[in-house]
Amino acid sequence: MEPFQDTQSHFNADEVKEIIQQVQKSVLGNVQFSVKGVNNWTTTMIENILKRLQAHEKPFKYIVTVVIVQRTGAGLQSATQCFWDNQTDVHCSEKFENETLQCLTTV
Repeated sequence: MEPFQDTQSHFNADEVKEIIQQVQKSVLGNVQFSVKGVNNWTTTMIENILKRLQAHEKPFKYIVTVVIVQRTGAGLQSATQCFWDNQTDVHCSEKFENETLQCLTTV
């Protein structure tokens, strides 16, 4: 099987990171951490990121995860393991913080 070489359909990690940053800022920019708000924020962020990625009409399957935790002074660690083709599969992630919460978004 030939490697995927279509440069028009190349996964542009910088472009995706910018989308993630814009959505994180628009959804979480001035909010205070609230357990009741987390479900809505994560759902809204995932939906908005997916809509913006789909608008690029590139032949990819996307997996978007969002983790939001209250900022208490403890660290946030996350790990991901995937079995994939290094020539065609890519991921990127962005961290967002404000005074009361931390958010890690991965595409």
